[in-house]
Amino acid sequence: MRDLLIKGGTVVSPGDGRAAPERADILVRDRRIAAIGRDLPAADAEVLDAAGGLLSPGLVDGHRHLWQSLIRGIAADWSLVEYVRFIRLRYGPDITAEEIALATELGAWDALDCGVTTLCDYSHAMNSPAHADAVVEALGAVPLHARLYYGFYAPPRSEPVFAGHADRLADAERVRRLVETSGNSRLSMGVALTEFGLVDDEAVRRETGFARDHGLPITAHIGTLSTRGAVDRLAGLGLLGPDLLHVHCNSCSDGELDRIADSGGHVCVTPETEMQMGMGFPVIDRLLARGLEPILGVDIVSACSGDLLTQLRLALQTTRAQLNQPALDDGRMPETVAPSCRDALRWGTVAAAEALGLAEATGSIEVGKRADLVLWRPRGLAGTPLPGPAEAILLHAAPAWVDAVVVDGQVVKRDGRLLSPRPREIALGLAERTFSIARDAAGSDATGTLSRYLRNIEAAVGAR
Repeated sequence: MRDLLIKGGTVVSPGDGRAAPERADILVRDRRIAAIGRDLPAADAEVLDAAGGLLSPGLVDGHRHLWQSLIRGIAADWSLVEYVRFIRLRYGPDITAEEIALATELGAWDALDCGVTTLCDYSHAMNSPAHADAVVEALGAVPLHARLYYGFYAPPRSEPVFAGHADRLADAERVRRLVETSGNSRLSMGVALTEFGLVDDEAVRRETGFARDHGLPITAHIGTLSTRGAVDRLAGLGLLGPDLLHVHCNSCSDGELDRIADSGGHVCVTPETEMQMGMGFPVIDRLLARGLEPILGVDIVSACSGDLLTQLRLALQTTRAQLNQPALDDGRMPETVAPSCRDALRWGTVAAAEALGLAEATGSIEVGKRADLVLWRPRGLAGTPLPGPAEAILLHAAPAWVDAVVVDGQVVKRDGRLLSPRPREIALGLAERTFSIARDAAGSDATGTLSRYLRNIEAAVGAR
């Protein structure tokens, strides 16, 4: 692979030991950062001009359901109850292998376009082995680091392909071998536990046991609807551990958060869906009080955008408001504000990498780490005059500022455009397909979730 020289950007990298951002060149060799400094020589290297731009580590998304990328925005005004009713109980059981492949690939390209270079896909619409194969193939087609969390949840289908829990475990073992032998170093596997209100203790033991027997990381929805008290239940079963990423945790008691901290576990927060759907306020203030740094996730583009930066911004300002409230309740105005913009940037980069066990490889801009980088270039009056670098990214940037993305030393986006033609091909194909379905729906016997989705929107909204 040819060397890459990124010239003259302002390096913004919480966690790399720098006292302040500085303008520098970055030399990339063999997929990793080889040198950082001024006026680096690099004969015959590919050059990426970063002058006037901000260079950050690639963003790390700890929780996203890519399989919902074909129904963007349908849940924009829905509660969690409505979401479960119409997506988990209707859309999920009907999604086809072809559709989950399109959704997964489209969603991964969307994340990459917004500066995410490491993504955790909580894939819990695994209706058949063909669905799992489709997800693996789709993630492998996008040049980002993807962790496929294989979901053991069994969507309620009228004619299930998997006869029982043992069949799902056997398929997970098959997929583990498939990922391991794929030859794709950017793709890895984890396990997404079934929500604890839906299965018995023995199923929870089998799922966590499968993951730990193979050294796979684990994630789970915690502290919402059927998962209230899940931490206490895990503790009672002796299953808490540092390999477990707890998602949401809004209804967790202080004792449960203490148990997560004591176990070495981590928490991923998705502020937009949590506040919209009635889960409660994000628990970031409570995590910080226990010395836990949160990590962030987009969660579902069926409700919100695929821009992780929006989640970081919401997380920062909501946490500030929560930490300010005691002073206001006491009749005082807060004299200082915390956390800082740099703190929040950590949550989406190095803190997330640490929580996912990837801190030695990514999350900060340091010699020896993977060259997973984002070049932010201010657009329009929003960048004039330019604030401090961390402040600019956290509070003023938009997805349009993502000028270039580098993954494993490879430039995958330049001058504001993804270099692969594949995203446009998918988008054009979906537009043509959607038009055809909408045109033919009234008299068609077409099957597949897209057609049902288009025909049932009115009925679904009316059913609320």
